[in-house]
Amino acid sequence: MSTISSPIFWRDARMPYVELRKISDARQVCYAPHSHTHWSLGAVTAGQSTFVIVMRRIRLARVTS
Repeated sequence: MSTISSPIFWRDARMPYVELRKISDARQVCYAPHSHTHWSLGAVTAGQSTFVIVMRRIRLARVTS
């Protein structure tokens, strides 16, 4: 995995229920099904991302105005 597609995670002990992930190019990143005990937030700034929640596949894409 190249540096541009390597995720950077941010966590803070004062907010153990929050995790932020930043990645510039996630086209080569894929995670096995899993869940979180904390909030996991993300923003799609280019391209798209697909995830599954309650057995539904959801695709997110950047919105342009």
